[in-house]
Amino acid sequence: MSGNGGKEYVDGMLVDWGAALFNQGSVSTIAAGKSRASVAGLGQTTGKAEGGVLKRGGPGEIAASAARIRSKLGAIAKRTPEVMVKITPGAPRGMRQIKRHLDYISRKGEIPLEDQEGNVLLGKEALQSLRDDWQYGGAFIGDEEGKLREAFHVVFSMPEGTDELAVKRAVRDFAAKEFGGHQYVMAMHTFDTDPDPEPSRHPHVHLAVKARNDENGRRLNPRKEVLVRWREGFAEALNANGIEATATKRLQRLKRERGEKQSTRQMKERGRRPEQIGKSRVEGEAVQMARAKENQTINAYRQLCNVLSQSEDINDRKLAIGVARRISEGRSAGEIASWAKERNGGSTPRGALPPEKDRGR
Repeated sequence: MSGNGGKEYVDGMLVDWGAALFNQGSVSTIAAGKSRASVAGLGQTTGKAEGGVLKRGGPGEIAASAARIRSKLGAIAKRTPEVMVKITPGAPRGMRQIKRHLDYISRKGEIPLEDQEGNVLLGKEALQSLRDDWQYGGAFIGDEEGKLREAFHVVFSMPEGTDELAVKRAVRDFAAKEFGGHQYVMAMHTFDTDPDPEPSRHPHVHLAVKARNDENGRRLNPRKEVLVRWREGFAEALNANGIEATATKRLQRLKRERGEKQSTRQMKERGRRPEQIGKSRVEGEAVQMARAKENQTINAYRQLCNVLSQSEDINDRKLAIGVARRISEGRSAGEIASWAKERNGGSTPRGALPPEKDRGR
């Protein structure tokens, strides 16, 4: 039987604490005849920030899940670039709206479109032919707005400097896997090829996909959990095409501040100062809930770092240090010292904290 630093124990504990944190699904880490607390060695730990309550799976599945969690932790420690996958608001409900979307992503035929079969469509005539195919091929789509969403517009983006062709290949691979049976077209926008007067420096792909699957008649219904899957699928496709990328939630990255709203940014660009709006009681409660979730997430990271620091594998111990440094950023010295003491039985050992110059950055 492996000790507390052995691979089986470390893998089991990584899954136990990391499955819920990183949405890795449920696999069993409890050996026959042992309670969950005895396996964890953390029976004294209480609270809602426990790892996942794990139900099924064998050693192979546990090892695979542990490998994915190590990969997630490594991406967080290294600041691996985050993918951006966004469904634009106002999903088209009629062919007139779909046409406007197709005109927009193709810049009215100036940027080539690529369909689900790999055909390249360029120019206004090809755009009109595409519109006719979408309207009359398969289930008919009327010109006017109807009750059902007939298409979705999805944007896949990566930071400036990312290999543009790799981004396009990754979207192509992702779409083929995710949207089989649907008609779709994609358009690559880059700073050099986009005719827009103010092109984005972030390479990105616009993808328009018909809601109805022509093979089984089912319709896309991209809820929150689906978007999570799409982000993770896009990150995997980028990895397969040689690009380091990851898909984690804002809370998992312990990012306290949300990005600035587009409306606020546009007001600033026009020289107007957004009005200060007082926080309501509901907003105050939301802040408290957000802080509680952040504390739960930090606790999960603390447990993961504790397990990794006990591992016989030096790479696990290095990973623990990297994650500890990352999650200490932007936090007070008091918060960090309290965590370090808790991890080490009430004392702060040499090297347990990041150097002073590295804190809060």
